[in-house]
Amino acid sequence: MPLLSIPARLLMASFGITVLVTCGYYAEVFGPKFAFFGLACVTGGCLAFFLSVCGSSLSLSPLVYLGKISYGLYVYHLFALSLVGRALGTTTGRPLRYAALWWGGLLLTIAMASVSYRCLETPFLRLKERFTCVQSRPV
Repeated sequence: MPLLSIPARLLMASFGITVLVTCGYYAEVFGPKFAFFGLACVTGGCLAFFLSVCGSSLSLSPLVYLGKISYGLYVYHLFALSLVGRALGTTTGRPLRYAALWWGGLLLTIAMASVSYRCLETPFLRLKERFTCVQSRPV
């Protein structure tokens, strides 16, 4: 676990998010030519962001909630981005439209994952608890 000060963690988190957003924008602009270099940058950005929160005592309730709905975030993110992308039109070379796509996609993904968690996942999780068999240990 990295032993980092709070300013160092904030700097690493900011760097990671900046790299991810920048790579997403340039992947739209340059397409397949950017794939090799972009993948390395995205990996570095994810690593920087992960290390910034790894080993910290950070337990903010919004982050805990995002952890609960994380499967829905994974499942619905491409669908939400494509819906927002169709609504906005092309984003190539237009930073403001790209930012709108990114934020709109993020908000729509969180909304879809929240509804999915409440309406689909929670009832199944209750069923799981009901039918769980607890083995007692031998005496």
